[in-house]
Amino acid sequence: MRLLIPSKRFYQTTLMFVMSVLLVVSGASIAADDKVKIRVFTPRASDLTGAEGTGFVVALRFKFPGDLASTGVTLPGSEPEPEPEPEPEPEPETASEQRSVVAVDSAAEGAGSGANPNFPGLVVLLSNNEGGAGQNLAKHFSVLGVSHRKYEDDTEDDAKGEGGAIGTHIWTSWLVDSKGFGTAGEIEPAILLVAIVEGNAPDVVEDLNEDEKFTRKDLKLMEHKILSKVERIPFDVNGF
Repeated sequence: MRLLIPSKRFYQTTLMFVMSVLLVVSGASIAADDKVKIRVFTPRASDLTGAEGTGFVVALRFKFPGDLASTGVTLPGSEPEPEPEPEPEPEPETASEQRSVVAVDSAAEGAGSGANPNFPGLVVLLSNNEGGAGQNLAKHFSVLGVSHRKYEDDTEDDAKGEGGAIGTHIWTSWLVDSKGFGTAGEIEPAILLVAIVEGNAPDVVEDLNEDEKFTRKDLKLMEHKILSKVERIPFDVNGF
């Protein structure tokens, strides 16, 4: 009985087939993670931004392949007004209670970190954040609006069209006018991370692979489905 030994050409053909299958699979995975297109207008890579460790702008645009509802965004002012509740009768306050109320109000003024209820899928991190590099800063993005809509039958004569929306562009920005994101008197390097996840973004991204940096791997390990490319922009904050 003659033993058949596969030829070198057989091995080469088999290897090429396996590699092509892997490319198709990885390509599909990349496409699934790139459903939403992100553009970071500012800061750009290698920019020197701000003055005295503050006063810089983060401006972002997102292209969603669907209507406004598909973005999960609620535009400021469009939320239904809650029913007014009857006001309880005021009770006399002691001096210690009055001090406590002042402390709560002052803490509320500094609120801004965490997921943004008006843009629930948004993840924004700054590596030089004194509050923690994994803290989601999406709630700071209070300027939020639709910059463009695309319809199925867009024409030059009728930009709105009659078909359903097949694209919605969301613009949002944050004026960094508070301390904690730069150091006066120093040029401080920073990395901006931006991503869109399905559903609700986390208030804090955890470094689950313990590599001392925050990447798409951490979001995936937290079992978040990523709908966009994860943008990482290195820049410097001007402390002078």
